[in-house]
Parts: sequence; C-alpha cells; structure tokens
Amino acid sequence: MKTLDLAHNHLSEMPEYLFTMKHLENLDLFDNKIKEVPDEIKQLKYLRTLVLAFNHIHQVSDCISSLDELRELNLTHNRLKEMPLGFYKISNVKRVLLANNELTEFESALGSLTELKRLSISRNKLKTLPDNIGNLKKLVEFDADENKLEILPNTIGDLESLEVLHMRLNKLTELPDSMGQIKSPRELDVDYNYITESPVWLKQLPHLKNLLIDHNPLDD
Repeated sequence: MKTLDLAHNHLSEMPEYLFTMKHLENLDLFDNKIKEVPDEIKQLKYLRTLVLAFNHIHQVSDCISSLDELRELNLTHNRLKEMPLGFYKISNVKRVLLANNELTEFESALGSLTELKRLSISRNKLKTLPDNIGNLKKLVEFDADENKLEILPNTIGDLESLEVLHMRLNKLTELPDSMGQIKSPRELDVDYNYITESPVWLKQLPHLKNLLIDHNPLDD
C-alpha cells in the first residue's frame, strides 16, 4: 500500500501498524486528536506526503529528519511552539504548511530547506524571520499573515523566484529596499501593518498585478 487516508477519525495517536507499512508514500491523518509525532516516524522512509493538519500536536520527533523523500508536510492547526531540529534536515521538502500554531521563532537552519516552493507560517506568534531566509531561492509562495513581525530581513530580496508574498496583519513599519530586486512577484499583500511610506520600487516591479497595502498610516 502506498496511500492511506485516516482523516476525520478520533485517533489520539498514530497507530502502531502504520510504522510497519514500509512502502507508504502518502499518509493523511487530517482532523484527528493526535498529540505528537513519535520517533517511529523514521520507519516510513518512502513517505512523500504527510498531512497532520487539525490535530492537537504539540511535539514532533527529531526523527522526522529521516524522511528524505518527503515533499509535503502539513501541520496546520496544531499546538506547536517550536519545530524540532530534525525538521530543518528534510532537505527535499517542497511544501511546508505550519499556519495556525503557536510558533515564536525559526532556527537559522530554515535557510537550509533550499527546495521549498511554498511556505505557510501565518497565524503564529513570530516576531522575526531568520536572516538566511534568502537562501530559499526556489520559494514561489510565502504566507506569513497574522504574526508579530516588526521588520523583514534584507535578505528577503534574495528570494528570486517569489511570486506571492502575504504579510498582512503584522507590525511592519517599512519594506526593505532589497525587495525591489525580486523581479517575479505578482501579488504582495501588506494590508493592516504600520507602514508609513510606499517604497519607490513598488512601481518598478513589472509583473506585479495585485498590491494590497490598505490600512497602513501612509504619508500623503
């Protein structure tokens, strides 16, 4: 068996028999009551998609680093306050969805996930982003709405593949000039921040189709 769907049950833990399914590639445990991802997860070496959204997870085993084939990790709507160091070693992951948790920071090793194409970290408690986030050269979609971000690192301008950036409902007072180096953005949402000046470079982005910058104290 390569695909197993156990969504919408009342599971309080990941069943032990899962870890005997050595060739499993897609595992969906959406909407259960699971509290942790145990060490045994390392036995699912061929897993490509792991969906654990809408659970009660507060801890993920460091052994998640063993999932070399993982391409999508969905931990949306859980109770995570931090990601294990093993998370930053899933070198081939392309989609990481961590919205609606209680995350307060990311390790600098986030920049080592260089295959990432989509990163969703909205509705957490983040105040900063790692300086080396610019290493994510393949990132196309970045969603960080509804956090507590006050400043963006200049290295965000190194996200050369970025097309969609959502940063609404944060505490940003400015957008770094380095963002003008990103040539591919088509959507930028910075509604409901504290930005006082609209950057000149916004007019120089050739592919920008949707700009949302309402509800900021912009100077006339």
